[in-house]
Amino acid sequence: QHYTTLATNKIINHGFTNTSSKLFFNIARKCQFVISTSFSDASATSISLAMRTGLIPIVTLDTGHDVDGFGFEIDTGSVESLASILKKSKNFPQTQLDRMSKEAYNYSKNFTKKTFSNSFSKFITEFEFKKNNI
Repeated sequence: QHYTTLATNKIINHGFTNTSSKLFFNIARKCQFVISTSFSDASATSISLAMRTGLIPIVTLDTGHDVDGFGFEIDTGSVESLASILKKSKNFPQTQLDRMSKEAYNYSKNFTKKTFSNSFSKFITEFEFKKNNI
């Protein structure tokens, strides 16, 4: 019962949406948060992409994102925990939400193709160095 009320009043499931589409950016402009209750993502790209638009993450630890300070972690993925977070966030001043949004955006820069390419190149270089010095 509580979940149904929470979902129909505050949470809108937009389904699968192309993240480079106009629709995606229109949705992101109207939202404050991105929610993921996943228990198996490791490092959810969907959350990284949403944070890239400034959405504040509300996620489980299993999404692989440390959102301390700029997002919320859903304890054990429970509906009660999610409801508590949403209720608490309604009382945050807009300046705090703006700061969290900016920090989420800045954190998302760790997940760009360029960042991945640089990290991977560094790994390969270090691997080759160690391999040649064994």
